[in-house]
Amino acid sequence: MAHKQDSATSKQFANFTQYITNLFLNDFGKSYMTQESVRNRWRVECDYSIEAEQFLILKSRTYLRMLDSRDSKSTDPHFLNALTNLMADYLSAYTMRAGGTRRRAKDKLKAALYTENPYIQNLLADQEQRRKEGHKRTPEVLAARRKHNTALAAKRARELHRQVMGEFAETSTYCKKR
Repeated sequence: MAHKQDSATSKQFANFTQYITNLFLNDFGKSYMTQESVRNRWRVECDYSIEAEQFLILKSRTYLRMLDSRDSKSTDPHFLNALTNLMADYLSAYTMRAGGTRRRAKDKLKAALYTENPYIQNLLADQEQRRKEGHKRTPEVLAARRKHNTALAAKRARELHRQVMGEFAETSTYCKKR
């Protein structure tokens, strides 16, 4: 299971790198730079600016928001955490040029993309709320579950009775014909 998620994360991350590189080079790259020719070197070759860093954070958040919500992994906290880790590590090569270490730059980006991202925090809060509501053990909920389980058991018993009676009827007609 984890292997499939890692694969999904790496595929999504590959899409992100192309997306962010194209956007960054269009707005902050030099005139001759293209995603195909520069690849990941833009993080070192382009001049650093605070506006560019804020642009990268905004577009990265936008990318996370644009993930297909019909796909369950796009709202999975583990997937989003793994993806934002990769995104922060990738972008930290550029943002560390503001001063400091790459680790500090990565931690700052991780906070901006995951911890302080209102979209992800709302997703996490909604999931927590649904989880709490799904496990209520009030007497009314327990009685409704018990009633539902009893009805299902009765339905299964009726179906089994019909099958047995059908077998008896088929066997008795077969024996009479002999």
